[in-house]
Amino acid sequence: LAMACGRIRFDEVSDGALGDAVKPPLACPELSILCDDFETGTTSMWTGTSIDPGATIEVTTEFPHTGRFSLDANVPAIRNGAYATVYYGNPVPQSTGVIAMRSWIYATTLFTRFDEVSGLYNTATQYFVVGCDDLNHWSATESSDQTGIVDHLTSVPCAPQLWYCVELVYDLSARRASVFVDDAVVVDIAVVDPAPQFTRLETGASRADAAGFRVFVDDVVIANQRIGCQ
Repeated sequence: LAMACGRIRFDEVSDGALGDAVKPPLACPELSILCDDFETGTTSMWTGTSIDPGATIEVTTEFPHTGRFSLDANVPAIRNGAYATVYYGNPVPQSTGVIAMRSWIYATTLFTRFDEVSGLYNTATQYFVVGCDDLNHWSATESSDQTGIVDHLTSVPCAPQLWYCVELVYDLSARRASVFVDDAVVVDIAVVDPAPQFTRLETGASRADAAGFRVFVDDVVIANQRIGCQ
């Protein structure tokens, strides 16, 4: 797959999210499959969007991590499990090798009750997702037809109104998955799915609880190896 990078300019701007001096967009790592900082002002680098009725996805200047733009995934109080994401898809499921995705994530309010921000998907019952649990700690959840839903919990807190670098690394051949937050490993497990395979990667508000969930996403990279926060 050829690298796609959404970079069009490197001028500095005000970071409305944190009130800090602006930061230039991150460089696209070598061997990237997809690299999008949303500086095109669109979601054109992605295969498509997945949006529940009533939820919204837009590229905005409101809360960039770097550069001028970020993705705003906003799910109001619709129902438990509603979503608003961008996704990158492959028509043929990947069942060997490594797939990794790094996203910079900023939640506007407390994200809890298994609000999710990124994941790998094959079907409605086969996936691996990253988010925060009922105790406001980072967590990963996997599901397969053979095992059902299995949560992998941590004691590492997740908080609103902070930019987090969240990376999911899944070794399909070794059946092992790791989640890194700000380059520190928080989940590193042998998956229970006996035959993992995935056709798409998603980031945004992958799952919202009944109260709703709004998250800004920036500087996303997909690769076939560990990426890091740069």
